[in-house]
Amino acid sequence: MCQIDPNVTPSAVNFDNDNLERANPDAVDIDMGFVDINHVAGLPRPPQAFALCLSKSLRWEAGAVIPITILNTHQHSTIPPSMVNQIVKRAAKNWEVHANITFPFVQDPESAVIRIEYATSPDPSSVAGLSFIGTTATTQTEGEPTMTLTIGCDANERDIHSVALHEFGHALGMMHEHASPASPIKWDVPVVIACCGDTASTRDNYLRRETPNDTEFSPFDPKSIMIYNIPCFFMRDQVETDRGSILSTTDKEWARIFYPFKESSRPKSSHGQRLRRTFAAIRGNTLSALSIKTLVPTYSKRHEDSPL
Repeated sequence: MCQIDPNVTPSAVNFDNDNLERANPDAVDIDMGFVDINHVAGLPRPPQAFALCLSKSLRWEAGAVIPITILNTHQHSTIPPSMVNQIVKRAAKNWEVHANITFPFVQDPESAVIRIEYATSPDPSSVAGLSFIGTTATTQTEGEPTMTLTIGCDANERDIHSVALHEFGHALGMMHEHASPASPIKWDVPVVIACCGDTASTRDNYLRRETPNDTEFSPFDPKSIMIYNIPCFFMRDQVETDRGSILSTTDKEWARIFYPFKESSRPKSSHGQRLRRTFAAIRGNTLSALSIKTLVPTYSKRHEDSPL
């Protein structure tokens, strides 16, 4: 049976983002990632952040080369700093396989478009993230981070990889899956607010729903890397979400649709062909998993994800 933990109160678990310093308030979106509400209390807000719906106005050109640098090291209790970096790099390379973009890692921050900063969570097992959405990374002050990964000193490799994969989705212009017009989730609003706080970040990360007029989208994908693992008691109707640490089949195919390779460069899977036919049939008028923003919301440039 699923029920609210009586030990969890609004004061103990608060996603309040009012104290987050934002160089550009319109460039920020707070993303909660994998949600384990027992990991949220006391998590500091990293200085920069973002969240899967794909924004037409914020996506890169197909074939874009987007240099990345890592600004500092993370002192994990068991995973060497070089291995933490490799986990993050592997997440970026996962997107490269399916989207026609290139993520080269470089040493010089001045030559990088995406700049990753590590922070340490006071909760040793949690992982959270922040990322500018899509091309808005180019508006950040030179040398400042465009993505922050807040990692507990005992966090496991799977969670680090999953959050990094999610944040690179944001860096490609993707928003949250559960915000899609196609999402069947019906929030129990009083419970969400009681657990997370009555804040703008709570409403943006959980309660916000994109409109069909603003988006182009595929069917809802409960396994998307861009969805949260949502506590069952946050929903009035039970909707199973199963975000793992890898891209879902739909994540991969829609990445290819929105960042297409030349026809001769990649074989088309039958699943991808079906998605393309579906997209062509419902274009501009449907319900989707990867919502594609045609109008930029007030929070659309940056997104912060909550801890796993």
